[in-house]
Amino acid sequence: MQARERMAAKRAAATPEEAERQRILARERSAARRATLTQEKAEQQRTLARERSATRRALLTPDEVEQQRATIREINAARRATLTQEEVEQQRILARERSATRRALLTTEEVEQQRSIGREIHAVRRAALTPREVEQQRSLAVGRSMAKRATATPIEAEEQRVLARERTAARRAARVSEEAKQQQTVAYKTTRLQKTVKQKQTVMKRKPNQDGKADWPKPVDMDCKVNCLKNFIQHMSMDSLAESICGICNVRRFKRDLRHVPLSKIPSIELLKIHPDLHSMIPKIQEINSFNSNDSNVQSSTNNQSFTCINGMFFYEAGLYKTVDRKKRSLIHCDVCTECWSALTKEKIPKFSATNKVWMGDIPKQLQGLTIPEQRLIALYRHNSCIVKLQSPFHSTSTAQSALKGNCISFPQYVINIATTLPLELDDLCDSLKIIFVGSRMPQRSQLKHILTVRKKKIYDALQWLNQNNPLYRYIIINQSTIDKLPDDDVPECLWATMEISNNTEAAESERSSYIPDPLANASESNTTTTVPITASAVLDVNGTTVSSDGVAEHLLGQMKVRMSDKTLERQSDEGAEQDPVYMIPRGNKPANEYSNPNLLLGVFPTLFPYGCGAIDDSSRPVQINFREPVRYLLSYGDRRFEEHYSFIFVLFNILQRRTACFHAQLMTS
Repeated sequence: MQARERMAAKRAAATPEEAERQRILARERSAARRATLTQEKAEQQRTLARERSATRRALLTPDEVEQQRATIREINAARRATLTQEEVEQQRILARERSATRRALLTTEEVEQQRSIGREIHAVRRAALTPREVEQQRSLAVGRSMAKRATATPIEAEEQRVLARERTAARRAARVSEEAKQQQTVAYKTTRLQKTVKQKQTVMKRKPNQDGKADWPKPVDMDCKVNCLKNFIQHMSMDSLAESICGICNVRRFKRDLRHVPLSKIPSIELLKIHPDLHSMIPKIQEINSFNSNDSNVQSSTNNQSFTCINGMFFYEAGLYKTVDRKKRSLIHCDVCTECWSALTKEKIPKFSATNKVWMGDIPKQLQGLTIPEQRLIALYRHNSCIVKLQSPFHSTSTAQSALKGNCISFPQYVINIATTLPLELDDLCDSLKIIFVGSRMPQRSQLKHILTVRKKKIYDALQWLNQNNPLYRYIIINQSTIDKLPDDDVPECLWATMEISNNTEAAESERSSYIPDPLANASESNTTTTVPITASAVLDVNGTTVSSDGVAEHLLGQMKVRMSDKTLERQSDEGAEQDPVYMIPRGNKPANEYSNPNLLLGVFPTLFPYGCGAIDDSSRPVQINFREPVRYLLSYGDRRFEEHYSFIFVLFNILQRRTACFHAQLMTS
């Protein structure tokens, strides 16, 4: 202790220069001693020095330890301040060499222990630092790194990068191996736990009389249920059910089933030229591209049409999209259905393209919004159909459905006679259009106006347009004097006066005896309905087993002979319930030929085929089409005109049904 005190007194009395000289001499003496020592003795001295240092630190209090550290930092800072840059670099090199030598002598476990100890020390230091000190250390570290990079040669810089990559790879490998081991351990424990739980559940679910046999079938696990629910939600989402239009055939398909390709990538695009027979029918057909044209006049002439012609190729605009590529060039993409794409890749004409004479055209304004009497009066043929309206249990017109009863037989209608005298005289109108209501209440006239109104201007405009644009109506003559006698927009008085009502409640109940009972049958009826839904026929055999042509005729004649006195019953009511209207128009005596008459449906539904083209049975097509294929096509048409029509689907279905029955009968007889 006295020696230490004397040494401390000497250091305190010595000047800085003398103290530095003493330090240098001490270092030289220490270096000379180390040079004479062997490696084993040097390691022994280091070990003894560490033990003495550890013993001293153990006796010190935390405050004394912190003071010593602060003193050592100040001494080191003072030394660094007096050193030149070369001396500093030499010291760093020596320190690195000593560290490398020490690491080389250590085992793997000792190296890992030192690293963990170093991490803990650094973590403790970082925790004790303030945010400002942390930021200062970061800035100093960045400055040192930048200074090193600036002074390093390209070779040294590359060596440093290689070493850094190796250290990073070694760290990642160590972490990945540890994480992989942990994951394997967790997975193994989880699997064992699941097996144990399943075994316990199986044992608990066994019945006593099964003698250890497992239950069958096994219950569906929760993962399978969750996956099924996810798949259902995914396939029923709005994105999955989104629809789009094929730009070649105008058919409606799911977007996921369409190909979105540029026009330049469509194979055999030259096969999409318009058929020569359609050039005279398609209005305003022009060899232009309405998407890329800069002429405003040209665009206005084609914007109101659903089709366009690009370089002589026919496309539907609903299936075309204008996009811009990376080079800001304008491109046109087309949605193509599977059928059209398959045909074009095989260098064949798509079945439902305009090249194959499949084109219906847009419905003009003159043929839009026609009532049932107006549609049937301008038709070349009339279909005699029995359609029953299924009343929704909630009495909602939007949720009601239609079902076919009996047969839809097409009869030739003498449109030339009707057109020359069309519309009929008001006195004779009741003979051509008969309305019979089966119900207990008289409907209001405002309710019937929605389906029975006659508009002379609408009929004249429709026939005038058909005469100019439809080749089937080319030779029709319109009688203007007869049209002038019709009401402007009202139910004809003679039609209202001759309307008959059957208030036989028992017949009305038997007509619907096989329906599910209406839960609102005894509820109070609402009188807010302003329109009468297009509901039913006069043939009322729900089971469909006793309906025949004789029964239809007998029923209609019986209803027409109801006495006029019955019309006065229940007239005071403001609502029409359970109404079954029947529309009668003069017809021919023989049914129209359905097999060799391609114009049959064109004449029955002029509002759906306004230009008189697009027939199902057309032998002049380049590619022949089976009868069932256009049925699916028309019911998936882009503008939904066919599937939303009140009777088209029933007529088409009945024709298809009769053809199938005749085909099977022919096979049986042959």
